[in-house]
Amino acid sequence: MKYRLPIAALSLIFVTGISCTYLKVRVLNADVLTTKLRAWFVQNPEDRLYPPVIGVTRYDRALVTGPLGDVLVPHAREVVYPLVSDPRMPFDALIQRLRHFPRAERHAKLFSVVHSYGFMTFHFMYEIVPKIAEGIALLRADPEVKLLVWKNDTTWIQTLFDLPAHRIVQYDHHTVYHAVELFVPSPGHTGYTTPELVRAVLAHLPARVENDRPYVLYVSRGLSIDRRVRNEHELVEALRHASPYLLVVFTDLETPTQIVALFRGAAAVVGFHGAGLVNAMFCAPGTPLIKMMFTFEPHWDFMQLARALGMRYWLVPVPQSWWMQPLVTAPVGLVVATLIAALEAPTPCPSGFSTKSDQDSRLGHDYMGEINDPGESSSLRKDKSASFCSGCGAGRMGDGASCWPCAPGWFAPDPGANPTCRICPLNTFAASDAARCVSCPSGTGTVLPGGRSAEDCVDRALFRTARS
Repeated sequence: MKYRLPIAALSLIFVTGISCTYLKVRVLNADVLTTKLRAWFVQNPEDRLYPPVIGVTRYDRALVTGPLGDVLVPHAREVVYPLVSDPRMPFDALIQRLRHFPRAERHAKLFSVVHSYGFMTFHFMYEIVPKIAEGIALLRADPEVKLLVWKNDTTWIQTLFDLPAHRIVQYDHHTVYHAVELFVPSPGHTGYTTPELVRAVLAHLPARVENDRPYVLYVSRGLSIDRRVRNEHELVEALRHASPYLLVVFTDLETPTQIVALFRGAAAVVGFHGAGLVNAMFCAPGTPLIKMMFTFEPHWDFMQLARALGMRYWLVPVPQSWWMQPLVTAPVGLVVATLIAALEAPTPCPSGFSTKSDQDSRLGHDYMGEINDPGESSSLRKDKSASFCSGCGAGRMGDGASCWPCAPGWFAPDPGANPTCRICPLNTFAASDAARCVSCPSGTGTVLPGGRSAEDCVDRALFRTARS
């Protein structure tokens, strides 16, 4: 279940830069979040954020059925819902529905981890896999117990838990599964998993091996049908030159064993919101997770994942973007600057400056002179900037090494030194290299923050249609 958080409260959280009692978010600069993000957000306190782990429960002569994986216990007239947010139906209505299911299977003992979203990669990895970890002791102690799970890649289950294929029953929601003994894990929430269950998964992994060549892992969505990064080649090349680390591009074609090893060894993970990032659950605690996020009704699943694992969650908002958008344009300079900040990498100049004048700045330049010692005083760095560094100017931002033009929909007003570009507010737009945003013509406005041209200004009477 998702909850709305008032915009004023959302702004306060991000402007403070880091934390509430149950929330930890990092942004490069609060200025990138001064627009009214339309956000879904968790507003419950921590003790209600994650459901308690009550352990595996046994039911005699029970059955599992339907798209939600509902558990029915006929002799007790009881219904057990896998998710606390599942819609409740009367017991008799569910029993009547059984007549419409064409198939039935009977088993002696089943452990069911089925829930309504478990067939999707993110929910399978972040919600179902931890539920398997909750019942792995049962599965290992009693070889007669079979695991009932959606038709996902069973290689993951075999890789993480060494469970043979003949003990995995792949769930079909048109079938009724009868069990003499049925076991179910603790009920869960969509998009949230109790931290102790995530850590239980990690307990089954081999020890992390330190790499001779640390690397940054970029998670590509090039094979996906939505949220593919239009300027991905430019972004990858920029990330490749942004830090002293090697850059590895993850395409989701790797085997589970390779995926675990890749993420466990990463110095940082960068990517657009999507299922591939769920593999960050295999990263070491403290690893930065830098996520590009659409600004229309953004999702906060990965923030919760990062919190559960003790990772550092960095947010890069992408204006004029939404969940099922086919193509998105990444703000390359902001992603690069965020990576540098997340890695705490030394740069030749302070944030907002570059080693060359705006006119000579180019991607992949050679550093001119000695790199700053991360521990040196800010006053010394400012002295260096006077003779060695130059401000990036209006319409551009500096990451301490390079200048980057503001992408369409962003602006940088400071004529001296801008550490970040900022998103154009609602009802305004800007082309690239913009020092300010231009107001939409009278009677029109933008549906989302970050308008890129006058074409993004639409008749206000059409707003409701456009937003849907």
